[in-house]
Amino acid sequence: MNSLTKENNAHSSKKTTLNRGGLNQFLTLDDIKKTSVLQEVSGSFKKLFRRIAFGKVKDIQFKIASLSDQGQRDYQQDAIIVEELGEGLAFAALSDGMGGHAAGDIAATLAVDTIRAKLLAEISEADDLGKLQKLFSDCVDEANKAISEHTEKDPKTEGMGATLVVAFVRDHKLYWLSIGDSPLYLWRNKKFYQLNQDHSMAPALDMMASKGLMTAEEARAHPSRNNLTSALNHQTPEMIDICETPLDLIPGDLILISSDGLQTMQDKEIAKTLNSSVDRDPQYICSALLGAVIDLADPDQDNIGVVAMKVEAITAFDIAQKERAEIEAHRMKEISALEDAALDEIARQDKKRGETDAKTK
Repeated sequence: MNSLTKENNAHSSKKTTLNRGGLNQFLTLDDIKKTSVLQEVSGSFKKLFRRIAFGKVKDIQFKIASLSDQGQRDYQQDAIIVEELGEGLAFAALSDGMGGHAAGDIAATLAVDTIRAKLLAEISEADDLGKLQKLFSDCVDEANKAISEHTEKDPKTEGMGATLVVAFVRDHKLYWLSIGDSPLYLWRNKKFYQLNQDHSMAPALDMMASKGLMTAEEARAHPSRNNLTSALNHQTPEMIDICETPLDLIPGDLILISSDGLQTMQDKEIAKTLNSSVDRDPQYICSALLGAVIDLADPDQDNIGVVAMKVEAITAFDIAQKERAEIEAHRMKEISALEDAALDEIARQDKKRGETDAKTK
């Protein structure tokens, strides 16, 4: 028998003493609602439980930075938005536009602006995974609609579109949404992972190379490698990558979002750059990555956009606070049981008093 059960039994054994001024001056139901200490204690536990279990608890500390470079292009088509919402909440969105001058940049800007407005307006209501996945899906619809409506108003922008990758952090968990080939990476314990799907011809070409149908060099240089198989435009995207299971973050994790301009470097080169800079702040990391790409001096270098989010710490106090929620919920149930027992006893005593009064008359 645990201590809470013993405490419950101790209170239950005293329930017949709920009276004031003698056996004939019993508390009424109205009195119990107004003055019961049990009600007050129970209310306090309920408030505490709601605050711990459902409140926004700042249990993660991180730093975010972003940086972009035009490369060798005549204009910048990468758009980036970073939002730190406080209390352990943050999101970053990157979109790589396509469609030529005065079109790709518009599509990318429309995408991130629409996503930002939608998330800020509705994220507080998306308090579980299912609701968040639905919100992400709605964000895609809204962004696609914005691009489509702009194209209808300005036919010169016909054919514009954009990729999209969104990383959202809440309560030390990472959620993501992506369409297109803009990568979302995780650097953890000196290992490099791509978390999202690549909606381009690159995976198919790499698979062909792995089966010996072409060399790795031929796959990498193939003219169709960067052709997208899904994107934001006036049509419904063929593929949408919405995370099915959030990633539990740990101190030292680095979340990296980029446009495909970063992939002028091979993964091993990106990993090498990260390994030498990951101990620095995110702004330095972004600068190191862009500098490494620029040093390659590719005459056809695409725009480069990078967001780095570094997990500094996850505080033990706040995590312990969440773990205590279950204990407080258990106590709340026991206190409610005590309330019920008290009310039952009062009702029984009121009935007994009524019977006594009837006999006296």
